[in-house]
Amino acid sequence: MIARTCMGDDPAIKRICFNCGSDNVKDAQAYIRFVAFRQRDVLCEVLDEQAFYVCYFGKKHCRLVELACENHGNGYGTVCLERVAAACKERGIGKITFRCSESEGYAGFYIRHGAVITGRKGGDYEMELNLEDYIA
Repeated sequence: MIARTCMGDDPAIKRICFNCGSDNVKDAQAYIRFVAFRQRDVLCEVLDEQAFYVCYFGKKHCRLVELACENHGNGYGTVCLERVAAACKERGIGKITFRCSESEGYAGFYIRHGAVITGRKGGDYEMELNLEDYIA
């Protein structure tokens, strides 16, 4: 798979957001621009023009802002998560936090990789993945 660094205004992100089937992801571009504007340590990559992820790094954890795939079941989500985990390890960070919509059914993907649900906020699960529990 070919990964390339990008930002929120990337045309591939716009296409993936509108084709991935998630209503929540369709609003991701504006939030990605907001995160970048706040000048955080942001990592945003597109894989094979089929999937993307964006995350930012704090001192103690990484916040996965979005992970979206145009076609599910092809391994792109797993590769995105592997790349986030590798970036965390490079920075000495041991935990990834994120939200996942309760209604869209993607929590199982993250749970299969070792994540746990830590709470609920609105219609989302708050989740975290300790890298010592990560299942590639």
